[in-house]
Amino acid sequence: MSPDGRSLRAQAQRAQRRNQVLAAALRVFSERGFHGASVSQIVETAGVARGTFYQYFANKKAIFLELLDNLLAELRGSVQGVDPTANTPIPEQLVAAIARIFAVVLANRSLTQIVFREAVGLDADVDAKLRLFDEGLAQYIRAALALGQRTGLVRELDREVAATCVVGTLRYIAQRSLVEDEHPDVHQLASEVVAFNLRGVLNEKKRG
Repeated sequence: MSPDGRSLRAQAQRAQRRNQVLAAALRVFSERGFHGASVSQIVETAGVARGTFYQYFANKKAIFLELLDNLLAELRGSVQGVDPTANTPIPEQLVAAIARIFAVVLANRSLTQIVFREAVGLDADVDAKLRLFDEGLAQYIRAALALGQRTGLVRELDREVAATCVVGTLRYIAQRSLVEDEHPDVHQLASEVVAFNLRGVLNEKKRG
């Protein structure tokens, strides 16, 4: 095998071993929580030597932060803007956008359970990452509201307050209906979130 071939094979093996440790850490964190987990439990679950763990991660916090970064990156990737020129109505686009976010949460239920259960207040770095994600989501919602106002779909309102309310709704729904329920309907949940935030709770036929 050529030197380049050996190098590529070694890189692939290192990446595979690193992913093996990450998967083991997620399993241990899911079973024991962040505080209850230990590096010893992670390396035992991964089936690697303790030294192998420290080749990739400085400590338990470092591997948790990487798992969190991966989740937040996937969530950011699921957020897409609305297109007022598309044939699909904007409310339907919003439902699809929120459904994508919920689907990512559901696919990463083990990690999101940890985040909701104990990550807030766990560590300054963790809190900063979660706040940054929330602000990014709020910024997306403010932009969507501004677009809605320009097209006449959204009434005059305080976009900052409205975006904060929407982010709070998404977070709570994710915690209660996606993480805790056994078989949530992602599209139905997204539809209800959009309907509530666009129309509130009053019966249109009874208004006035």
